[in-house]
Amino acid sequence: MNRSISATLLLGLAAAILAGIAALFYPWPQEVQQSGKVGQLLFEGFTPSQVRTIEISRYNSDRQALERIQLQRKGERWVIPATADFNANNAVQVARAINAVLDRKVLEKISDDQQDHLKNGVIDPDQFQSAEVRSGLGRRITLKDRNGQALADLIVGFPLQNAEQQALYCVRIPGEPPVYSVPFDLEALTTRFQDWVDPNLLGLRNQQNTAGQLPSSVIVDAYRIDTSRLSDPAAKTRLYRAELGEVEGGLGIRRLEVPAAESWAAVTPNETQKRLLLESTLRQLGNWTCPEVRLKAKPLADFLKSPGSVNDPALFGSMAEFGFRQTAANGSPVSFAGAGGQLTINLETGVKLHAWFGTITGSVQSGTKLNRYLLLLAEVDRDALQEPVAPTAAEGGQLTDEQQRTYQRDLDAWKAKVKTAEDLVAEYNRQFAPWYYALSDEVYQRLMPELSDLPKSPAAQTDKAPASPAVDQAPSGEPAPQVEKTPQTEPAPTDDKGGSGGGSVDNSKALTTAG
Repeated sequence: MNRSISATLLLGLAAAILAGIAALFYPWPQEVQQSGKVGQLLFEGFTPSQVRTIEISRYNSDRQALERIQLQRKGERWVIPATADFNANNAVQVARAINAVLDRKVLEKISDDQQDHLKNGVIDPDQFQSAEVRSGLGRRITLKDRNGQALADLIVGFPLQNAEQQALYCVRIPGEPPVYSVPFDLEALTTRFQDWVDPNLLGLRNQQNTAGQLPSSVIVDAYRIDTSRLSDPAAKTRLYRAELGEVEGGLGIRRLEVPAAESWAAVTPNETQKRLLLESTLRQLGNWTCPEVRLKAKPLADFLKSPGSVNDPALFGSMAEFGFRQTAANGSPVSFAGAGGQLTINLETGVKLHAWFGTITGSVQSGTKLNRYLLLLAEVDRDALQEPVAPTAAEGGQLTDEQQRTYQRDLDAWKAKVKTAEDLVAEYNRQFAPWYYALSDEVYQRLMPELSDLPKSPAAQTDKAPASPAVDQAPSGEPAPQVEKTPQTEPAPTDDKGGSGGGSVDNSKALTTAG
């Protein structure tokens, strides 16, 4: 009897031990502690100045790919390491991302159940490889300090319906089960490169950049070059050339020209052509959307930081891939041509900004938007900064003190303007030299509009100028000039630099860009 009881007790003890071990390793549902975050901030104890890294990720269902962007703060600059530390100079977007997380107060706890993560859209986007959870992937933002420690980490899910019409979203802190309701700016969590880059690529004056540069005129040189024959001058097809700027106190078309044999002939723009040039080209100048950038070959980039005369044609060979060619002879100042034409922006400060448009990138068939490579360069406009002429004394006499003082004042003022222009050109070229910009094709089409109804054979219009030129009116009511006949004694240069600029009407003689 005693032996039977002992055996039974031993068997019972063994069973209890085995049951305890099984319970220890059984995947029971995780016990969730009730959160006390309702009415409190999601993240406390950090300020915007502590943020040194911003990471945002989301799953793009159209492309079926995880998109991620990271920004790092270096000194006073925010850069994008994945694109060789390209400046993330859209300060508004950077502040928007940080403020979207900062001071976010929890309004309500929606769920403590991890099974609800799918329907609330708060699953970590890094789990995109699991097809079962893709419909519930959220967007994730992480802010880190200088030591790489997370200051805030949040997954933002689906929007919530609410009577107050607030922008409320389901959110979750990674690694924690609870799902909360929080007011949130979802547009702050963009992974598009272009959203982090200031679209005012040329630094022109607008509502956001009141200290920017003012253009005085813009030249549109519309032509096309067959990229399969990029180095062949005969592969260039000229379309039209237009100069836009101040005309009798208003904004107008100073000149519109079309090809005439080996030269150009001036024509009078119709209302549609005026509208496209004045309302499309000029108003687009402060908003150049660039979805990506590509690095130039380093020797070429180093040369373009301080461009001089051409002495090594091989230096420019790598440009052909992007639709550009160098057009100057050895010993002459560098100049370019682009497969898609060129623009020139003349600034009030005596600087020329040149923009050449190259080949198209992207593919409609593959679902990627079309872009066009862009090459930018700045130079001092010596013609706009004429050195004052020294005064001459009357025969047998000497210069008066007033003449000498006036000349010296004019000379000092001229030197100061030249120095300002040279410094600005150096700054522009330091910024532009390393990169080919991929400009949105939609922006390109506005900057370089296709003008219909241009004369096919304008030679007859060059026989004589109109007898009594009348001032035309631009669509917005500003006067545009009567165009004049272009001299035929010498072909106008077609391979020189070109660029763009412009904006809305100003009371001054300068153009201002749209905000």
